Amino acid sequence: MTVWTALILGLLIGWLVEWVIDWLYWRRRGASSAELERLRAQLRERRDPLEVIYGIGPVIADKLNAAGIYTFEGVAALTPAEMETIIGPDIRNLADEAALIQEARELAEIRAGTREDVTPRRRPPHKDKHE
Repeated sequence: MTVWTALILGLLIGWLVEWVIDWLYWRRRGASSAELERLRAQLRERRDPLEVIYGIGPVIADKLNAAGIYTFEGVAALTPAEMETIIGPDIRNLADEAALIQEARELAEIRAGTREDVTPRRRPPHKDKHE
């Protein structure tokens, strides 16, 4: 057997083994599509009311949901740059990204039980534009 024959035979055997493993893996994955749909349904059911975070209204909440962020934990995991990418440059005029993320982090900690909610959510006082 020459070196070239051994090399080609080795490549063919390796390709066949890889194909069998991939075929078995994906075949098994296809059988679990019901499980995947069940998990997606659970995700749709578990949504936090993001509008309770000061600065997030229905429009921003819809943009976050469209990006796959439905929970306080999801908002808390964002960076200000990611928040601006998801919501757009108008976020700079509407809200403080860092404050949104911090409040989401606090709400996530309260729900997880790692933080006690001792202060009510406070909103800045309304300022009249004509002052």
